Amino acid sequence: IAVEFMGHWDDLAAYRYITVELLDEEIDDIRIEGMVTHFEAATPEYDVEMWVDMFVTDLFWQGRKGFLTGFEKQPLFNSQGDLISLTEFVKKLEMVWARLPVKTRAFVEPITTQVSGDEGRVTAVVTWQLHNEPKQTESFFRLQPSPYFGWDVVQTSLLDDLLAVLC
Repeated sequence: IAVEFMGHWDDLAAYRYITVELLDEEIDDIRIEGMVTHFEAATPEYDVEMWVDMFVTDLFWQGRKGFLTGFEKQPLFNSQGDLISLTEFVKKLEMVWARLPVKTRAFVEPITTQVSGDEGRVTAVVTWQLHNEPKQTESFFRLQPSPYFGWDVVQTSLLDDLLAVLC
């Protein structure tokens, strides 16, 4: 059995995960030489940072079809925190995509991450190359649990930040 701890885990938290959660898992006793049963445990902070990274990657990659379907059931907010429609979000997104080359690779470096209950907040530096010139912006992301799986970004300053950098 292999357990991978993602995020920051102290010894006591790892011990609790193994003795409280992992020991309740049922697995088939299939003994095949060299086979390993692998478990992953992630902190809530790691989870929201991973979903921010996926949001940024999809935004820069411009995978319109898969990217936009996840926003249909969530409330969305502009960078100031006002409720906006999916149509307004898509309009701003299309403005960014019109200025950004398709399949641009971006990197996310979290600065601060907070998770409390049903809300996560991440501030991160997003970097990318544009015409062989490095670009970066510091952006804010607010996340809520997804009705599908994981977390959804429901508010971000990234779109406004990108429009300011890409004009």
